[in-house]
Amino acid sequence: MKLATRAISIAVVVLAAVVALPAGAGASPAVPCPSLPSQAAIPARLVQGVDLTVCDLAGRSVSANGVEVVIPARGEGVQAEAAGSTGGGFLRVEVGADGKVAVITEEAQAATTTTSAYDRCTDYSFATTAKFSPTAFYLNSTERRPGNIAKSIFESIALSSFSTWKNGTNSCGLTPALKVPGSLSSGAWTYDANFTLSGGCGTRDSRNVVDWGPLAGGNLGLTCTWLVNGAAVEKDVRLDNSERAWTTGQTGCTTAYDVRSVLTHELGHALSLGHAAEYGGSDLTMSPNIGACQVSARVLGAGDVRAIQTQHGG
Repeated sequence: MKLATRAISIAVVVLAAVVALPAGAGASPAVPCPSLPSQAAIPARLVQGVDLTVCDLAGRSVSANGVEVVIPARGEGVQAEAAGSTGGGFLRVEVGADGKVAVITEEAQAATTTTSAYDRCTDYSFATTAKFSPTAFYLNSTERRPGNIAKSIFESIALSSFSTWKNGTNSCGLTPALKVPGSLSSGAWTYDANFTLSGGCGTRDSRNVVDWGPLAGGNLGLTCTWLVNGAAVEKDVRLDNSERAWTTGQTGCTTAYDVRSVLTHELGHALSLGHAAEYGGSDLTMSPNIGACQVSARVLGAGDVRAIQTQHGG
């Protein structure tokens, strides 16, 4: 009888110890809601690991690498990829089903097999992102265009840029077998890409749109990708109309940026390609830096062809 009483006492002590464990013990601790700065876009590093179930950040933007995104809902993500006059920008923010925020600021790069830093036909470096197979992109050629670019000219350039990817048009004599999905629809569309007033990726609306509008900093073009459970579900593309001169040709060009080169680069992002290695000079279409009057990105290099074939090969 005394032995039974002692066993019951031990069981009570063990049970009390279990009950006394702190809530959430054994799980990854949530980062407490930080004291956030008052500016519109929060530095992305400050929200890494934050639990949105206890910290209300609905509608807030975060920034890193010269780009910004609005924090998405649980189970969703958003990615910004920019081409610029002094390099590109990249930022990806994902929110898990548990409400935890994950911030990624570095792009994954494929191995480089180039033999010459400035030879785009022997540079096979490339990167890809979550595969996306769109049905159509809507081209808003009506609103916010720079005054020196006619509607019909911009539509022609945009269709040529999309065809470059559809056909794998390159300067290296390569003949890839491709099945690039989707089309570019032009005309009287006035849909707006889902960008914030400050030029970052906003919230999705189930349309893939290409348009003009203000972008932050030195960004020439920006592509936003929205993801659900890691799968890309929408892409929007914008060219900057606020801080620079644009050109559609080479004659007399000194400081303007080539519309077709930048748009071809951004449409590569729209078709699930990431940034290739940047060597400077006349490098790959998917290299992030595009200089004034540079037109080499109008057609693909070896790494660009390898990238589009990896994602959408025939």
